[in-house]
Amino acid sequence: MQKVLDTLAGRPDQTVTMDELATALGLDNDNVAGVLGAFGRRWKNRYRQGEGNLPYRAFTSSSAGMRAFSMSGPVASVFARARHDQTR
Repeated sequence: MQKVLDTLAGRPDQTVTMDELATALGLDNDNVAGVLGAFGRRWKNRYRQGEGNLPYRAFTSSSAGMRAFSMSGPVASVFARARHDQTR
């Protein structure tokens, strides 16, 4: 999931399709879907957060004909800062 969040944070306010995400991670779409599903369940059950509070937006892109994702610029900045602080 760290790679998913890094990928989305690296493209703030942009739409990233499932195919693009899978290619960036070196996985197939089913494995990416599994990662996202596991994260969603953990987000809901362990952290007691709703789907509307996810750090990214998931939606069906009619132009791409598949699931797509985006992370807002402000949220991406938080992830970038956290990543920078972690590597110190």
